[in-house]
Amino acid sequence: MDAVMLRILIVDDDKGLVRLIGECLSVCGFEPELAGSAAEARNCLMRSKYDAVLSDFQMPGESGFDLLGQVKSLYPELPFILMTGSGSSRLKHEAMKMGIRFIEKPFRLEDLVETITTVLAPADRGTKKPASWRPGSCEADCKRRRGCSYRQEELSSIMEANRSKGIE
Repeated sequence: MDAVMLRILIVDDDKGLVRLIGECLSVCGFEPELAGSAAEARNCLMRSKYDAVLSDFQMPGESGFDLLGQVKSLYPELPFILMTGSGSSRLKHEAMKMGIRFIEKPFRLEDLVETITTVLAPADRGTKKPASWRPGSCEADCKRRRGCSYRQEELSSIMEANRSKGIE
């Protein structure tokens, strides 16, 4: 199967976090688009087609869970992943009933990429993988292309700072 650029809509009000996730997913062969709120994400979804949505749960105004309900009513087959630092079992249960995945903060970027590729595999999506993705490739590609240590330290620092402020 030919490699494809899989489009991922990333939604988070933390500009630093969403930028960093977008950069790393780009290095891994995805085509990320960034949105800073649920409203901005809805505008993106009206303009373009995406292979998956990755959204923070807790955002000012509408939450990621609010966005999830809206996305699923319009695009029931679109894979949706919620990022959360406060994953209550009730919330997880409700989300699982809707057929979505969770990734709990703090997470490793490699785990995020694996979660995304897992949700893209079922049904008619076949076994699509991003253009340059292979197990373990993201860290090596990021080090080679960006001269960084997988940006994991920066990501962890942002998520830890948010947690200490009560923002998850």
